[in-house]
Amino acid sequence: MLKVNCTRWSHSKELLREEALKAEHIRTRERLMALYEISEGKSATLVAKETKRHPETVMKWVHHYNQEGLGALQYQRTGGRKPEMVSNSRRRTRQANPRHSGIGSNSTTGEENETNTALDIKKIRSMA
Repeated sequence: MLKVNCTRWSHSKELLREEALKAEHIRTRERLMALYEISEGKSATLVAKETKRHPETVMKWVHHYNQEGLGALQYQRTGGRKPEMVSNSRRRTRQANPRHSGIGSNSTTGEENETNTALDIKKIRSMA
């Protein structure tokens, strides 16, 4: 059975839980809570099922902690685009490719769509 070696790092099970509750990133919280539950006697496979993770992933978290301590479980962004606000992302998409404006027909530009939408709103208001 896989064990969390808290004594190597002079940690307690409770410290794992406390660190999980105050961790900034959700993935770090998930990893630390998984270790806490394993240290409480749950199997890594059961924790994996409960967290909808692959059992090997959870086992890797335990091995990383046992070898390197708490720092090994901190979430680190490894690549890809940086997250942006949705509105800025949509605006750039419209500017780059007006066909993907998400409003109206694919054959109109973003400006035409805004005009068409404004006209539609006026029609609806005049009908009321």
